[in-house]
Amino acid sequence: MNPPPESAVQSWWERGALLPAALVTREGEPLRVLVRGRRNRAAGPDFLGACVQVGAATPLRGAVEVHRRASDYFLHGHQRDRRYRLVALHLVWEDDGAPPPQRRDGRGVPVVALGRWVERRVLEL
Repeated sequence: MNPPPESAVQSWWERGALLPAALVTREGEPLRVLVRGRRNRAAGPDFLGACVQVGAATPLRGAVEVHRRASDYFLHGHQRDRRYRLVALHLVWEDDGAPPPQRRDGRGVPVVALGRWVERRVLEL
């Protein structure tokens, strides 16, 4: 299955269409969405004002960035852009093994890949 456009994944996130079971980090830890954030229509991360929690860790507040592949974060140069220093979640279709982005506070950004989960659901239907 080819990756959908980023705009489709952004829309799913915004509408809350992603089922909680899909939200598992690349390490297999559950991700709780406390606040989805609001769509950013300007330059910078896709959603602002989000809050997520990985397992029992302290919740991360910040932005959500959406890409087709995990490596797109670096391909787009976000690691050098100050607007991305407080990303709380990197939501991708495909985890191609790129290192997780780093926040300004030194914490790694959780990466959640949706592609395989969606493909399994399609096959079930």
